[in-house]
Amino acid sequence: MNARARRLAVAAGLLAGACGNPLPVVDTGGDYDPSADPLVDPPSLHELYPVAEPQRADIGTTIVRHDFSQPATLNPLFPSGAASPWTMFGMLFEWLVVRHGSPSDYDWNSNVVLDVQPSEDLHSVTLELNPELRWHDGEPWTAHDVVFSLEALRDERVPVSFWPTPRDLVVGATAEGAHRVRFDFAGLLAPQLRLEALAFPIMPLHIVGDAAERAADPTLRSSSYYNRYGREAVIGSGPFRFVEWRNNDRVVLERWEDHYLFDRAPPAAKTMIFKFQPDRNLAFLQFLGGEYDQIYVDANIFARQAKGELFEERGVKGRHASALLLSLLWNMDGSNPFFVDPLVRRALAHAYDAETVLRRVGHGLYRRSYGFMVEERWDYEQAILEQALDYDLERAAELLDQAGWLADPDTGWRYKEIDGERVRFSFELSYTAGLTYVPPTLDILREDFRRLGVEMVTRAYESASLNERRLAHEFQALGTIVGTTQDPNALRNQLATDAYDGGRNSGGYSNPRVDELFDLGKREQDGERRAAIYREIHREVYKDQPALFLFHVSFLWVFNNDIRGVELGPMGTILLWPTPPEGWPSRTGPGWWRERQAAE
Repeated sequence: MNARARRLAVAAGLLAGACGNPLPVVDTGGDYDPSADPLVDPPSLHELYPVAEPQRADIGTTIVRHDFSQPATLNPLFPSGAASPWTMFGMLFEWLVVRHGSPSDYDWNSNVVLDVQPSEDLHSVTLELNPELRWHDGEPWTAHDVVFSLEALRDERVPVSFWPTPRDLVVGATAEGAHRVRFDFAGLLAPQLRLEALAFPIMPLHIVGDAAERAADPTLRSSSYYNRYGREAVIGSGPFRFVEWRNNDRVVLERWEDHYLFDRAPPAAKTMIFKFQPDRNLAFLQFLGGEYDQIYVDANIFARQAKGELFEERGVKGRHASALLLSLLWNMDGSNPFFVDPLVRRALAHAYDAETVLRRVGHGLYRRSYGFMVEERWDYEQAILEQALDYDLERAAELLDQAGWLADPDTGWRYKEIDGERVRFSFELSYTAGLTYVPPTLDILREDFRRLGVEMVTRAYESASLNERRLAHEFQALGTIVGTTQDPNALRNQLATDAYDGGRNSGGYSNPRVDELFDLGKREQDGERRAAIYREIHREVYKDQPALFLFHVSFLWVFNNDIRGVELGPMGTILLWPTPPEGWPSRTGPGWWRERQAAE
């Protein structure tokens, strides 16, 4: 029996025994240290495409990638909570700007933008576009597509909740011919925002902007016509083209051989398959059996399970600190009797036992959160630790007493008299199924809340369904992944008062000072003064506790050990264009590649 057959046989046995149940935690006898694990981030995993030795790469390979849920659509105007569509958007569509590993390195996509002409007052910029670009159906890619895409983002009839930066900061676009476009900004913007404001998806005018279909469905998402082009006949312009979508199973993309750069700079893999498996434990066993080349894992699998002879024959691990955080978002819009009061929100923050959660759930791989900002960024307020709401159930009880939620002497549950009715403090928290670190975190929180006399009932939803409930504000509390790796102005979409309708401020947070600071920050030209503005936002938001900030997740993956060219950023692989190796004739590199195996 060869090695692959043996892996398949062992994995099949594990699958039969596990049946999707959680894998047991293995006690390794001490804290896990990823820096001491030779399987974590080996140099081979991140090796760029070997331009001087192209024979090393298997150019006909298929790479199978994992996500825990499928997207709602591949129309990039409407990204869902799943990770894979964000990666696919960068493969299927050409963009005006790209970025590589750092969140601050947005740059012009020279495959698309041939010349940049800013106005003297910096209130506008004119771009010369590449006339060689085409859509996957052969139609030309023009300035009219660019203008239409921005207009769609700004159309109030189109329910776009993402892409706040271009929607808010670009007031107009004008096609000055087929391959020249001028953008007008909302006044003088901070230097980074003048580039980031143009990081939006370009859609085909001849399809998405069809006059008759747009009149019949001005949302661009509800009709059978738009559903077809979002799920069955996706037309992009990038180096990969859409092949098929098998519902609740996979999306298949294939290298597009008619791309204008194909002869000079093709993607390294012929086919990319994004396969959906909500159970990460089961996905790990399937990885061992050879069904995946990459999967997302949780800290338990990464630290305790991805080891030993069977794993080492097949896999290595990749890790990157993330700017994304797990939080419990409180609905403060008055639709429930609990979370409008900041005393209640601060009380529940004192009921968070961060040390226990990070040890039991994170295995030392996650880090405690003190708000949206992360410590390595320029907008992080170091003094926030002096305001930290640490675990203190006695203080939590005092705050709930002050808020009028008093413990019943017989049952211990807390009640409050509201409009003549005795209301018990019992709320429902909704969260995304498949995030395996969420249930054990909630279990720890639930016990401490119970000690306070507060009941938390939890309910899991599929990602796309929960996203719809979030946008409709149909929740009391929401376990959610939030944050940004972009310029901190992007947080305005989650925190500004006017982002409640049409934005991502789903909980109805409102602080006039925060609103004012966001307006100041988007225009400030001096870097130090701008940093001070966002640090004040950090302090204000942490004081208000619109969410219970739990921990910043680390992106954790396992990969087939013959995969190369993997780049990881603060958003993982999301909207991260491959870095071109030296001598590569394109602004974006060939991406992931597979080391060709020696003939047996």
